[in-house]
Amino acid sequence: MSRHRRQRKSNSKTLRIFQANVGKIAPARDCALVLADVEEYEVVLCQEPWTETKDCRCLMKPTRPTTPFHWVSSWDSTTTRPRAMTYVRRDSRLITNLQQLYITRDILWLMVNNVTIVNIHRRPDYDVALNMLLQWATTERLPGSRRPQR
Repeated sequence: MSRHRRQRKSNSKTLRIFQANVGKIAPARDCALVLADVEEYEVVLCQEPWTETKDCRCLMKPTRPTTPFHWVSSWDSTTTRPRAMTYVRRDSRLITNLQQLYITRDILWLMVNNVTIVNIHRRPDYDVALNMLLQWATTERLPGSRRPQR
């Protein structure tokens, strides 16, 4: 494999988004992030990310080329850990803002370069997260968003 990164020619306004439910499995999460990095995706939506608690510490595996975003500030078990986590490539051209519409471990709202991205984990037979999403009026502006230029 070449040591030099390929330069992807694309419209600078286009975000490439990768999505995976990794089922709380560390190797699946690692594989998803490596694949997204190799294919040069800017945003990775991850449902059921791998997390762990050890000695009263909340653990996630480190990610070199990305920054992880989630709403859960601490967890002590699998019943309190984040279920939706979004990773954004570390790049000075990507302006990322975490949005707070609801504090839940099932939905994460981000603005990346003024594009709203919603990462949702829908648990089987439990529609609370889905109902929150359906109640959100897409015509509402998120805090920090700008009106599109015409």
